[in-house]
Amino acid sequence: MIKIASSTENKKTTYLVGEFSEKIIKLLSLNIEEGTQIFISDSNVEHIRDHHPDVYIKYFDLIEDILQNPDYVGIAGVQQASIEYIKTLEIHKEYINVAVRATKSGVYFVRSMFIISDGKLTDYLKKRKIKRYKTSEM
Repeated sequence: MIKIASSTENKKTTYLVGEFSEKIIKLLSLNIEEGTQIFISDSNVEHIRDHHPDVYIKYFDLIEDILQNPDYVGIAGVQQASIEYIKTLEIHKEYINVAVRATKSGVYFVRSMFIISDGKLTDYLKKRKIKRYKTSEM
């Protein structure tokens, strides 16, 4: 992670963790520019650590790789739509979902990181909420 900024006022630090590729933009029909950056802040890290401690311990250091090399990508979300980056981790046979969402000002942040079940992945594929990234062509 590349440290971008620290604020002495609110004591938050922001880190650059990825950017949107042309392939993901086209695959998901996103209305953003290639290279649009994805950040994570201390509060997002705290959320992952506090609400998904197993994921934080086992996979947090893989966040940049998941954003750069997902197995699946899509748009999903319960309360608000997120761009989902999903990676299959064969060692533990788990699917790790990194959810990215834009702020009101249009800055993209990792909001959460969690494990999804095989059933949820299958459901997302059936409902076409996600698409295979590895096998798709530009």
